[in-house]
Parts: sequence; structure tokens; C-alpha cells
Amino acid sequence: MDFNAPTKLGRTGLNVGKLGIASSFGAPAAAFEEAFEKGCNYFTWGTFIKGRSDKMEKAIKNIINKNQREQLILAFFTYAHNSYLTEKFLVNGMKKLGVDYIDVLLLGYFSKRPNQRIIDGALRLKETGLVRFLGLSGHNRKLFPKLEQEKIFDVFHLRYNAANNGAETEIFPLLNKQDKPGIVSFTATRWR
Repeated sequence: MDFNAPTKLGRTGLNVGKLGIASSFGAPAAAFEEAFEKGCNYFTWGTFIKGRSDKMEKAIKNIINKNQREQLILAFFTYAHNSYLTEKFLVNGMKKLGVDYIDVLLLGYFSKRPNQRIIDGALRLKETGLVRFLGLSGHNRKLFPKLEQEKIFDVFHLRYNAANNGAETEIFPLLNKQDKPGIVSFTATRWR
């Protein structure tokens, strides 16, 4: 596998590096910027409530100031499980970064289908152009193939590593090969 060559993030059509980075690791801004320069352009900027990194924020602003916003794939995570709070925190975060849109809004940590009000709120954000694509994260592997049938979510964040490899049988084979969602795996090192 060539880690330097970008890949398409499923049906989003977004070109992403094979490795992404999240703000929760607390790396210095220079590390995020170096990762971006080496092809790591999928940035997940924490949660709306906590977990946002001032260091990643600084790196994002520096990348944008170099006129590289179009190459940066910016994902915002929300655990709010509430449409009003999701929109409020999204808009505040966008103002803080000085961006007009984010690439992926991630509805975080769902073990079952989000209620329709949450989905409708996320779809409204997409319709307004504040959000380009919708994503969902969770640990219930059987949920992702069911949700994929609805074609609401463009990206799935799921746990996948050597110890938690059930996605190989419960998710990957069941997703449509032609029009598949983007798949982002997390906890690749099992928190070690």
C-alpha cells in the first residue's frame, strides 16, 4: 500500500490521505502542519462540547492562511445528540476557525439509528451548505450496513484494529462496492 497516494473517501469524492489525524492527541501545531504537508489532510477537530484542540486550531488557521483550505478535509465531531446544540456548536466552531463550511459533520457515538429530528437537523445543515457531507460514528458494527441502505450518511467512523477486527466480516463485505460510503477507522492502536 502506498501511503503517499491519496484515495477517494467513498462516495464523497474527497481526496484524502490514507492516514488522518484527530485533535484529541494534543500534538503541537507544528506536528499537525507537518502531517498535512506529508499528505495527512483529513483532520477531525474534536467534539463541539470538549476535546477541541487549540493546537490543531492554530494549525488549521495556518493551513488556511497559506490558501490550502481546498486541500484540507475538515471534519467536526458532535456528541450533542441534539439538533439545536449541534448547529450552535457547529456555527461557533466555524467562526472560531474562520471557515464558511466544513467537509464532514460527524454525529458521534450512536449505538442505534439517530432519531429523525437529529437526522433532519443534520440534513438541514447540509442543505444550507454549512456541511458538505454527513458522517456517523459508533461501536455497534451491525448498525452501519443497516444505515447504509438509507444512503443518509456519506462517511462512517468505526472502531477497527487487530483486536477489534469484526468489521472485516460485519461491515466491509456488506457495503455496496460501487456507491460505498467513506470509511474511517479509529483506535487503530487500541489506545496504546
